[in-house]
Amino acid sequence: MRWRLLRAFLHAPSVLLSSWVALTVVALLPPPWDWLFPLAVVLAVSVLACGVAEGLAGRVCQANPLAPAQAAAMASALTLLCSRGLGPPRFRLMVRPSRKGLASGTAPFGRRSVVIDQGLVDAARRGMPPEQLAAVIAGAVAGLVAGHTRHDVARAVWTVPWQAGAVLVRSVASLLSWTSPLLRLAWGGRLVVGVIAVGQSVASDHLAGAAAVGGLIAWTYAHPRALARWSRHVADVTDRFVTEQWLGKALASYFDLKKSKPFPL
Repeated sequence: MRWRLLRAFLHAPSVLLSSWVALTVVALLPPPWDWLFPLAVVLAVSVLACGVAEGLAGRVCQANPLAPAQAAAMASALTLLCSRGLGPPRFRLMVRPSRKGLASGTAPFGRRSVVIDQGLVDAARRGMPPEQLAAVIAGAVAGLVAGHTRHDVARAVWTVPWQAGAVLVRSVASLLSWTSPLLRLAWGGRLVVGVIAVGQSVASDHLAGAAAVGGLIAWTYAHPRALARWSRHVADVTDRFVTEQWLGKALASYFDLKKSKPFPL
């Protein structure tokens, strides 16, 4: 239960802000869009939360179902996974293009999908040991079994306003990179600014605004620690699960290889 609460804490601002933006937009829409639009969004989020249309969501994210040629390249690893009940059809495997500058890997997606970088498929063709490939995929399956990404697809749709804002902020920051020392100074002094803002809101009898500002400032300080704690929990769950599948040594050797040859695997 505490891990669910920790994850809820990590995502609370994005969900709450996106909800506020959605309500604001709906209030500005003319009939009948003022009820058709929120109904469509709620239905889409509900369907995705139940795991329906997960494959379609993967395609939107540039992850395609495993092609026959790709499956043939990973045949030995897939046989090993299926013998442990960790492969198709229980779990869906999808492949996405390798991202430039990033090492190849896998990631859990939704309720029952594992997204594999094309780089791992290429590594399998070049002779990557099947045990290592199976261990890497099993590490992603661990997140599915633990339910870590169960509602991530639905939440991604709901928090589109937050994601759009994040892209905008990063774009502006890149354009104003010459001001980065000033921005870092301002960010470091956010506690002082927050205390002043809270004091002014209380003095003006705007208690809700004071609580919102105070909560946001507190969240910015607590978030890094909470995120680090969640990352450790995910790593522990993955290591324990892979070890239970007798693939721990293979996963350790894979990470040793990544340290020596991170790009490409």
